[in-house]
Amino acid sequence: MGDDENTIREYQIGERGITLGEPLTGFQGILRGVPSLVGEAPLLKREDA
Repeated sequence: MGDDENTIREYQIGERGITLGEPLTGFQGILRGVPSLVGEAPLLKREDA
């Protein structure tokens, strides 16, 4: 396997650019398009809420 990261992360594009969150580990079904939370996942807070 190469040096590329193989995790899925939440990201936001805001006024200050791109913000990356921690790897999403408490979800299943993300690649199928039907994500569901199966644990506790700390998500990013909206910058422009």
